[in-house]
Formats: sequence, C-alpha cells, structure tokens
Amino acid sequence: MKPGPIASLNKSTNGRFIILNGMRLLHAVSPSVAVNLAARLFLRPNRHRARPPAPRGIEGHRFEIAVPGGSVAAWDFGEGPTVLLAHGWSGSAADLEAFIAPLVALGFYVVAWDAPGHGQSPGTSSSIPAMADALLAVAARVGPVHAVIAHSLGAAATTFALSRGLKPSRVALLAPAAQLDHFPASFARALGLGGHEREVAHAIERRVGMPMAAIEPVTLAPALHVAALIVHDPSDREVPFSQAQALVSAWPKAVLLPAPRLGHRRLLRDETVVHATVTHVAGGHVAETWPSSGLRNGLGTA
Repeated sequence: MKPGPIASLNKSTNGRFIILNGMRLLHAVSPSVAVNLAARLFLRPNRHRARPPAPRGIEGHRFEIAVPGGSVAAWDFGEGPTVLLAHGWSGSAADLEAFIAPLVALGFYVVAWDAPGHGQSPGTSSSIPAMADALLAVAARVGPVHAVIAHSLGAAATTFALSRGLKPSRVALLAPAAQLDHFPASFARALGLGGHEREVAHAIERRVGMPMAAIEPVTLAPALHVAALIVHDPSDREVPFSQAQALVSAWPKAVLLPAPRLGHRRLLRDETVVHATVTHVAGGHVAETWPSSGLRNGLGTA
C-alpha cells in the first residue's frame, strides 16, 4: 500500500537514494515543507491506465456518478439486489472483475466504480473519507444496497461508510486495512523521515480533515452489526494478517477466513475466495465452501 510515486521510485537503488537523501535534506532546511510534501505524496494514488471491468459474456454499462467534489466512473451489470464492489488504494474497478459473473448468475445487480483519483475517475489525490463519500454517493444512486465486497483500503472506506449510515445486509472485506497508524509511520520511514512519523501523520490528518482514530476500522467495528466475512493471507506483505485478526475480534458478527499463499492481490482472482465471498453475499454457509477447517472466530454461517 505504498503511494504511487514512492512505489515507483523504490524499484531502483537510485530511486531510494534520491528519496531518502532528498527528503532528509529538505527536512533539515525546512521541516514543515518536507512534512507537508510527505502528506501530499501519501494521499496521491498511483495513476495507471485502467481498463473497465469486462467479465466474459456479460455486457456492462458505463455511467458517471456525482460525488462530493466531482464524479466517479462506474459500471453496472445484471439485475436484482444491489452488490457494490469497492477496490483498494491505487486500484480500479477491474480489480474485482472476478466477482461479477458469479454474482450476476445468482441474480444480483453489480456496480463497480473507480474511486476518486483512481482509474478512469478524475482527480490526483484521494483518502479514506473521500473513498467513503464516493461509496455513499454510489449507494444513494443505485441502492438499496444488499452487500458490499471491498479490498484493502476500500475495506477501510467501507467500514467508515458503515459508521456513517450505509446499511447493507452483508459485507465481505478482502485483505482489509484495519489499523491505520501503521501506514503513515512506515511511509515516513520510507521517505527518510524516521523519527518524524507523528509530524507526517498530523499533516495527513490536517489534509484529510479528521484524526486517523476517527476512521480506523478496529475503532469503528464494535458498533457495527452487519454480518462480515474477512479474508486475508497470513503472509500478506502489504497489510499484516494481525490487522484482520484485530478487526474480526472487534466486529460483533465477523468471520475470518485465512487464505494462505494468495498475497494481497491474488486472492481477488482465486476461485475458492471468489466462491466463498459470493456464497456469503447470497446468505449461504461459508464453512461449507472452504477447503479446510480454516474458519476462525465468529459465526459459522457468515
């Protein structure tokens, strides 16, 4: 979950040298400028040429949805109760493409969109509140919402939207980011600003307009009573598995399915994960779809 400019530069030794030494020098000359630059970079997703979601054999419709501060590109498929697909940081609607056909086959209406500053939607920056605002705007346009399937930081945005009135019957959170203070701190260190993590975090909070604690999923979870399926690889290198464990412990109606060896993104294309997630959305017994006794903590029928 590294913001785009840093993820790109970190691929080379020269890039890392430029980042570390440049930011250290800037901080020595002007600490406030360095910290504010770090905050701006943190909130800038990696822009890439995103294709629309195109599940085989299913025709979709592209449309625009007005959101606070602009609009987002969206696609819809099928007919029936509404299921929303929320991608993660630096992702796009196509990331959750594998879920569309199985959901449509079961009689659901599926809507996927590119979050602000992502994919084909306008903007150069984003945040959890901005992604949650977009989710609420999408829900207002195409609801009532039966379920939400969300990945990574999209799961954090979904949790925040739930705390602000989104009322689906079920949610599925895939590799969810749940303890947010981890990310500004590791980002500050990656920029060469180790020892100044709190300054960077405060600068991010000022730009977002609220403290990190107000949007942290593990803090919000105890008040949420929607049935939640949480799927996470124990060896995920981007979002630690401990975050999923903390989230399922805090969420009154949550199930955790460990998904070994699938990483942070491959689980979005794994047939077993897709089947378990769709089963959960449809109200089925997830334990019956999982290949082992991996169901942990919470309900047996998510």
